[in-house]
Amino acid sequence: MPRKYVGAAGPRYADETLQNAIGKVKSGEMSLTSAAKKYKIPVGTLYNKSHGKHSKSTGGQTRLDKQCETFLATIIITLAQWMVPITSAEIRLLVKDYLDKKLPAQTKLFKDNLPGKDWMEGFIKRHNLTKRVATKVKRARAELSPAVIVPYFEHLAEEIKDVPPCNIFNYDETKLTDDPGSSTVIVAKGTKRVEGVSDANNKEGSSLMFCGNAEGLYLPPMVVYKAVNCYHNWTRYGPGGAVYAANKTGWFNMPLFDRWFFEIFLPYVLSVASDHPFILIGDNLASHISADVIKATLDHNIKFITLPSSSTHICQPLDVAVFRPLKVAWGIVVDTWRKESRQIGAVPKVVFPTLLAKLYDHLNPDHLVSGFQASGICPLNPSEVLDRLPGSISRVESVGGCANIFNDCVLTLLQNHCGQNKQPTHNRGKKIKLEDEAIPGKRLVKKPLRKGECHCRNENETDDRRGDRWIQCEDCKRWFHLQCSGVDYQKRDYYTFDVKGVVDFECTYCV
Repeated sequence: MPRKYVGAAGPRYADETLQNAIGKVKSGEMSLTSAAKKYKIPVGTLYNKSHGKHSKSTGGQTRLDKQCETFLATIIITLAQWMVPITSAEIRLLVKDYLDKKLPAQTKLFKDNLPGKDWMEGFIKRHNLTKRVATKVKRARAELSPAVIVPYFEHLAEEIKDVPPCNIFNYDETKLTDDPGSSTVIVAKGTKRVEGVSDANNKEGSSLMFCGNAEGLYLPPMVVYKAVNCYHNWTRYGPGGAVYAANKTGWFNMPLFDRWFFEIFLPYVLSVASDHPFILIGDNLASHISADVIKATLDHNIKFITLPSSSTHICQPLDVAVFRPLKVAWGIVVDTWRKESRQIGAVPKVVFPTLLAKLYDHLNPDHLVSGFQASGICPLNPSEVLDRLPGSISRVESVGGCANIFNDCVLTLLQNHCGQNKQPTHNRGKKIKLEDEAIPGKRLVKKPLRKGECHCRNENETDDRRGDRWIQCEDCKRWFHLQCSGVDYQKRDYYTFDVKGVVDFECTYCV
């Protein structure tokens, strides 16, 4: 909990009163003392304000400049509007990331460039922000309900109003594996199980970022290889305008999303003359977005809309109608290449761009248009999604009043149907103390606890030290060498140490 500082009482006059007094003094209508007496402002304060002295705000000065703090507040408000509210800890880390890039050397702003909790509390007060408990969205797809989907479409209706289909885009990443799937084969009738040997790995492949608009236009893809470095030959003969990168995970992260945004999406926006805003719909925004992307969207009239969690199978156009035929086409492209090249195993990264260019020739614009229609985005029709929800019993006719369609009884029913039952608690009982760790497939049997076998050593090693230097655990009754017990003693007092005087000794098995 942040500390509360108790200082002197603040001024008892409003800022407007102070400005009126300053205006009277500067215009010569009133003297300094007369204005101070009339407006009940200390003479010294009025003098300093009239002459531009002590112009800084009261209290400690802010660590970040006013422009930086204002921009940070804009980021927080914008993310909340995109349904991605961030916590205080995430805001502090965002400031640290900003300072690490701007001031990599050691500074005196914050320790390790990370603001503290007290700074966070002051920032919230300075920019008229507040803390609220965010509503948790169920992650399981079966738990989706109108209570989650309806607010999403209400927000969507406000954002895409009067926006043409050519300005509404959906982005999503997917993976093209080396083994796209199984194929149909010919076997004898009555065969129960058919197995085939595969030299490829269905988990290995490359990630791609796809993006397209509601008119069926596909933007160039961005490819992310699972590798430490990206090489020139891995980028040749691919689709026009494609961007290539590599990292250890093979998936998109914040820096790679920045590259996609600034090297593919933003150049397209700048190349199109439009009086309407651009809409960019996608998921996983919290893990991709950065301050630079937010600034670019504000400068170029681009609006992000985040999909509800676990709803991409019914709300995301690319998932609804594009990726499945895309994977089927990719399987045909890879199989054709294997037959022509007579190569087995993983698809070489040198060949991948060529195969990707062939895949792009199979992309159907009608699939993308159908995806926007089936996800209820363009044309706007929430019924396309609500009718496919588990337990859906109502149809939405208009977005404006969709929140009033379901009464309390229906909402309670849907929430109980789609909610998760609370797991009952079970008493674990008393802990079982075993002599040795359990061996899979063997019975758990306690071994005799006897002096002469130190349980910090191999059970077959007996004591080879002189003297009666043994300590027994009061709980499990195991025996330990004094050297192995962890009891503090001086080495020179080894033979004179009172072993029996050590009471309530507990070994590492019992602590």
